[in-house]
Amino acid sequence: MQGMNIKKTYKWLAMHNVMLEDCFSQSLMSLAKTYQKKHAIRRLDDVYRLLGIRKQLVSYWENHPASTQTKNHFKQQLIRSAAEVFHLSEAETEGFANTAGLSLHRDTDFCAFLQSLIEKSGKSQGEIYQEAQVSERMFYLIKSGRPPAKVTLIALAAVLDIDIEEIERLLQKAGYVLSKSIAFDMVVKWLLVRKKRVIDINYVLDDLELPLLMTREKSLEKSLKKS
Repeated sequence: MQGMNIKKTYKWLAMHNVMLEDCFSQSLMSLAKTYQKKHAIRRLDDVYRLLGIRKQLVSYWENHPASTQTKNHFKQQLIRSAAEVFHLSEAETEGFANTAGLSLHRDTDFCAFLQSLIEKSGKSQGEIYQEAQVSERMFYLIKSGRPPAKVTLIALAAVLDIDIEEIERLLQKAGYVLSKSIAFDMVVKWLLVRKKRVIDINYVLDDLELPLLMTREKSLEKSLKKS
């Protein structure tokens, strides 16, 4: 999938009364413009240069809201640079990170918390990773402490049949949030609140041309053939 069907996705969100907040690029631009005005800096490019980025990258994020090309660690570095340059408080920094679907409040007890949710579910480990469309190897790597991809962790959370508060706690412990600024996150959250199965969530995501909740297969058609 090359990227979400923007018009169709926004229409879906509007139909379900979901409103998006300013995205990461808009929040970054607002911070940069405030700093530019305060310090009488002539060009916005000069402010971005202080953060170690170019204006073209911000424009790319603005024009490609569903892009996953930028690695999370790069955005985390940028968020920390912005916090230092713009003198953001801890709460402001976390709020800025949230617009990127990230949290800086990652916990060291992620593995223990995930294990407690697995035991609480009453499902076998095989049932969990198979229903989540996660490979057995990846499942055990995550359990042993390997940082999971966000879509993988959401798939596991959906299979565990936990409420949205526990899902959000699990995500935060891994360094993520379901962001009010990201269309994908809000579509997924709406479905998770209603306890939809992974396959049902993927039907909606596939229709909107959004990334699927799986790691073994990249297309819904291939996944259905194996289910």
